[in-house]
Amino acid sequence: MDESDIFKEEGYELAERLADDCWGELHRAVYLPHRREVLFRRFPSVLGEDPDAWSLAEAEIKAWARLDHPGILQALDWGLTGSGPFLASEMPAGLQLAQCLDSGEAPGYEELFGPLLEAVEHARRLGALHLGLSPRNVWVARGEGACRVQVAEFGLWYVCRRFPDALPTDDAFLAPEQHGEGKASAASDVYSLGLLLASVVAGGSGPDRAGDRSGIVDAHFEGPPELASVVACCLSEQPLARYATAGELAGALGLSTEPHEDDAGECPICRLKDEIGVRPFEGRSTSEAGRSEDSDPHHVTTFRASTSKGLPGRYAWLMIAALALATLLVWWAAFR
Repeated sequence: MDESDIFKEEGYELAERLADDCWGELHRAVYLPHRREVLFRRFPSVLGEDPDAWSLAEAEIKAWARLDHPGILQALDWGLTGSGPFLASEMPAGLQLAQCLDSGEAPGYEELFGPLLEAVEHARRLGALHLGLSPRNVWVARGEGACRVQVAEFGLWYVCRRFPDALPTDDAFLAPEQHGEGKASAASDVYSLGLLLASVVAGGSGPDRAGDRSGIVDAHFEGPPELASVVACCLSEQPLARYATAGELAGALGLSTEPHEDDAGECPICRLKDEIGVRPFEGRSTSEAGRSEDSDPHHVTTFRASTSKGLPGRYAWLMIAALALATLLVWWAAFR
């Protein structure tokens, strides 16, 4: 069978092999029913042979698929077939950052890291960590006066950690605590971002293995001293000594992780949310009033207050008059 037809039963035609890495093959493919181009990941077959490993991989992919941001590639489809496990995501614009670094055409760190940190910080605020950031899962497209950055493959490091035989890991960009039994955190992503930052400024592809990390800052880093101190903070061996989040790293670099007003233009779901947000209280379900006080007391109070404010003035006065009359009747009956 021709390689392009391997996943044809699932509706995919593999058009071009883009890269090979520790997580399998990366292809540009076409989803035939819609004639839509997608980024197609063919995982190593051993991942599908371990039911527990594939179950965890599916859970992480589903968590990634819930992220909704222009800077995060959307996971569209995944499954385990006779040809092995696969993952299809939207086709990114541009090239892998690794290709840009190898060709010497990577954008400057100010242009690249603004949208990159924004995407990583957006995911963190929703409780999702990447934990596997490297030049192979960051995609860069340079347009007229703008740089579009998209990040892929969130959370798959958890599979690598629990099932290293099923899904190997590229450990060159991982934080020290990710190699042992340490607890991964948002500071682990900061470590990887520090290596990416140093690689971009130095104009190289970064370390080939874990032992090469220190050389980036000590020997190969050619940037302003203030930037060197930022990178050094990111690459601290102790997570607590690093910037805690991508947002803190952005602050140290003088960048913002707040979304731009025109970001929704690249993401139909984001744009729809923005349109709904213009009138956030229209169409609210009255079932909210039935929530228990323990679940969300502020929400219930707000709903009831807004309902009472909507009463016409004459009904309010009638209620006051009725209460006053009832009080007088009670007093009259008591002292008669």
